[in-house]
Amino acid sequence: MKKIRISQTMIVKNEENNIKNALSWGKEIFFEQIVVDTGSSDNTVQIAKDLGANVMYFQWIDDFSAAKNFAIEQCKGDWIAFLDADEYFLPEDVNKIIPILNKAEQEDAKAIRTSYTSIDEKGRLIFKSTSVRIFKNIDKLRYKRRIHESLKYPGYLKEYDATDELNIITTGYEEEVAKKKQASGRNRKLLLIEVKENPFDPEILGYLGDEYTLNENDRKKAIALYKSAIKNLPENVDDHDTRTADTFIKLIVLLGLNDKEEEIIDIYRTATAKMQKNADFSYHTGVYFYNKKKYKEAYPYFREAFDKLEKYTVEGNSEYIICNLANAYAQYGKILLELKDLKGAVAIESSVLKENKKEYTALSTILQAFSESSVEANEVLKFLRKIYDFDKSFDKLLILRAARETEYKSIYSLVYEMLDKKELMLLEGM
Repeated sequence: MKKIRISQTMIVKNEENNIKNALSWGKEIFFEQIVVDTGSSDNTVQIAKDLGANVMYFQWIDDFSAAKNFAIEQCKGDWIAFLDADEYFLPEDVNKIIPILNKAEQEDAKAIRTSYTSIDEKGRLIFKSTSVRIFKNIDKLRYKRRIHESLKYPGYLKEYDATDELNIITTGYEEEVAKKKQASGRNRKLLLIEVKENPFDPEILGYLGDEYTLNENDRKKAIALYKSAIKNLPENVDDHDTRTADTFIKLIVLLGLNDKEEEIIDIYRTATAKMQKNADFSYHTGVYFYNKKKYKEAYPYFREAFDKLEKYTVEGNSEYIICNLANAYAQYGKILLELKDLKGAVAIESSVLKENKKEYTALSTILQAFSESSVEANEVLKFLRKIYDFDKSFDKLLILRAARETEYKSIYSLVYEMLDKKELMLLEGM
């Protein structure tokens, strides 16, 4: 078996905080590392050179694809790993890359699809998706579009599915990073140019819609752009098409803010027809009814969402419900409570609290269910002690807050008696 040569490349600008990690995570498996700088004014270039990378320069022309394709053309490897400076594989995944490439070669695959996970500065999950960042170094496999660029190939591009084996981690979607990108206006500028050149591109229309969602006065523009994107979708949509999924979801959310119930249901139906395995459409439609306290209407959408998630765990790409699973089940427990399925509500919320005792909706729902079931207060306290530490102020005060809001007086009294003077002062401030 021939030795596979992997080129690592990236385009950068002012990435001094990320470049060291970017050039370190897989250094032992790469035969070359090429950094293409597009105009850094910090120490990015010097750090990259010190780490042994081959640094080249590309004059910025408002086109990410042009810069990335220039970087590809500098690579001499059989395969290319093209991750951004704020993206990386964990060590255990780095060790899997070469064996996976050998398997891909045997199957004549020319691209590797991996999982893609965004985390915040505390390591908490923002979203989870899939992506192709490792691909064969072949002619005509290049990036297209000046922003939100994607790999395109004129022929059939066979992918090796490594979503269960490899996972890219990114910190590029942290709140502060996202705010800086939004404030710069760079993305909107490039998207407006792109949509002028390609007015019927559903992906670009969707991305441009995103630019108008943050400002309440611009949301009508966002809704119009999302609707236009949906109108221009191809007949068949790939299950991995997270951009299209985002367009449907964000349109449902915006229509919910405007209380457009009939339109929401129409979009939900269109979305599920296009991407049958995605649970997020059902979930967000259910959340609309949940927020309206229309629990009977919300129930079938939540049920469908959980059924799809169980059936299509990976291929459904249901990133929103996966990232908010505890909250989704807590909401579902609340729905069961309101539909008078007290036993079901307790079962669901018990599971949620065992995973995350801070899930307030689950706690208040389960207290309400116990109260309506006339469970003895001492039995409820015994249950709560299995989850909460009554030597900790936070746990006691959280229970007291829920007991007060659900008017569960007997539990409130029992826990209140356990407070010391400091905790009583904290309670008064709640």
